[in-house]
Amino acid sequence: MADHPKLELRVYQSCYVPERATFQVREFGEFLGSEKVSLLKDINKLLVERFKCWRLQRIHRKKFARGASSLTLDVAILHRIFSFAMENDFVLANPVRMEDRPGDNPQGGAEPFTAEELGKLRENAANDLLPLLLLRWTGLRGSDAVGLTWQEVDFT
Repeated sequence: MADHPKLELRVYQSCYVPERATFQVREFGEFLGSEKVSLLKDINKLLVERFKCWRLQRIHRKKFARGASSLTLDVAILHRIFSFAMENDFVLANPVRMEDRPGDNPQGGAEPFTAEELGKLRENAANDLLPLLLLRWTGLRGSDAVGLTWQEVDFT
């Protein structure tokens, strides 16, 4: 095991964390800075629970925040980062406990919009109906859809 390496979030960003997760890593880094934590050995379950409270307050300040689903995604990303750290002997245990999986809705799957909201989106999409349907039925994120090329489309 490494001798308690300093937490270098840039290392995670460049070699492990997918680009879409860098925001969550930055948020965790900002929280750790506010707590004056710079060593991996100092990150424990209690600190992670404090991060969840801190992060939820920040999420709720945003106008169109998704609330608990955003927090679930943040926690899932941190859990995977610390799993990676365990696999590479940076830490002995994963301090991030998974309670839910992102997008889980045990009663009917992930449903970010009601039927009424989807109807309104379709009515007002006008020339943007194709991108709306692409995002709705593929589950792609906007940034992934923008980078999509025809070579990546499987028409079978």
